[in-house]
Amino acid sequence: MEVRGVSYCYISPKGERFKALKDINLRIRPGEFIALIGVNGSGKSTLAKLFNAMIIPSKGWVRVNGLRTDVPAHKWEIRKLVGMVFQNPENQIVASIVEEDVAFGPENLGLSRREILKRVNESLEAVGLKGYNKWPADALSGGQKQRVAIAGSIALKPDYLVLDEPTAMLDCRGRAEILKVLKQLSWKQGISVVLITHSLEEALLAERIILLDGGRIIKDFSPKDLFKNTSLLEELGVGKLPISVLAERLARCGFKPPGNLVTLDDMVDWICSFA
Repeated sequence: MEVRGVSYCYISPKGERFKALKDINLRIRPGEFIALIGVNGSGKSTLAKLFNAMIIPSKGWVRVNGLRTDVPAHKWEIRKLVGMVFQNPENQIVASIVEEDVAFGPENLGLSRREILKRVNESLEAVGLKGYNKWPADALSGGQKQRVAIAGSIALKPDYLVLDEPTAMLDCRGRAEILKVLKQLSWKQGISVVLITHSLEEALLAERIILLDGGRIIKDFSPKDLFKNTSLLEELGVGKLPISVLAERLARCGFKPPGNLVTLDDMVDWICSFA
């Protein structure tokens, strides 16, 4: 997926123009797990909508597997290639029974009943819901509903999966379930995952972290680089990494954690090394 020289303007009912994205350049390779971070209004959700032709750039172009989103004839093929999952799974679940909901997309592709059932079973197994085919959707937890929404997207066999704050409405357990699924989809199935999140802890799970501010890409870095840019994150209002907060508190107690620690697990291992 390629984004080249992209800007996007929203136009108010009064005709006023607001530039939400400014000269964005980005390339997403097959199987990559990318996190988009930034404060509200930084352009993350607008960029996500450009990926599957929900909106078209005001300037520049977006290309998915060689198909440009600004070519009307490419729109439906692009939407098969780029799955979208949003905050509230209730808004994406269209059927009362789990397997019927997951089958909705493949049915609209005109696939055979045998192929539809195969995709439903494979998708539910991929998100850890094997055997839930006949369950009523309203009997599921929030995390399970979000996994059904993801299953519905991957049943279309996308190359890319874009998720706009999919854990925002979930508790800790549901959040952990979704993040585990996303890692498996990227590592085992080779799906490119783009995760929009306000959580720096979630962003650390990605291979690349894209920081946006004011509609521009400010930095494209690895999880290790995130720890080295804590002052920039604070300056832009993104927040502090949990590991940074812990490191500061340990420093005040006379300890000096090494700078190569990335996750809280790394910090725990370092602390346990003194035992």
